Amino acid sequence: MFAAIGRFIKKVGRIFVAIAQIGIGMAEIVAGIGRELGEAPVGLYLTWVQVVIFIQTLWVFAITNFSCAMKMMNNASYCIFFYGLDAFGQMLYMIPRLIIFLLDLFGLPAYKWETSFWEWLEKIDKWLIDNINIHIIHFPKSIRDTCFNCRRLKPTAFVSKAITSADAIKDPIIPLLTGGIGTSFGGLNRIKNALSF
Repeated sequence: MFAAIGRFIKKVGRIFVAIAQIGIGMAEIVAGIGRELGEAPVGLYLTWVQVVIFIQTLWVFAITNFSCAMKMMNNASYCIFFYGLDAFGQMLYMIPRLIIFLLDLFGLPAYKWETSFWEWLEKIDKWLIDNINIHIIHFPKSIRDTCFNCRRLKPTAFVSKAITSADAIKDPIIPLLTGGIGTSFGGLNRIKNALSF
């Protein structure tokens, strides 16, 4: 008989614990819904902002690269000689590049030497252009602008912007859109566990 009374008191105690857990679960559900109602609109707004920024970046990337391609195609007949000259110079520079690479393999600071050498040539080139108006290591500015330079959004900048947008979606947008859902599901799980005594 005392065992039956003990089991009854234990069951009554479990009921009170279950009622308390159900109350906490309901409070968590309400808090989650409230959080969702407060944060989801902000998350949706920030999502819209990121989508607009990405579309604008994609548009600028496409238009500027298309314009540059058209410019280069229009100037190709004029620039072919300079492209060939540039390619020839790059081929001639392959031998120094190989020597620099080998020297670097043997532990010599060959890349630093190369950088210093080009900085020295840049200074000479700048002095010559300022005083005599000739370049020794660059094409004239008019040729560079016509054949080599074009203002466009580079692929690296486009990828960087896409990564920034993805990071913004990961944090704070996803937590804003789903934070209250997690709290509500936690409350539902608490109620389910309380009812399965």
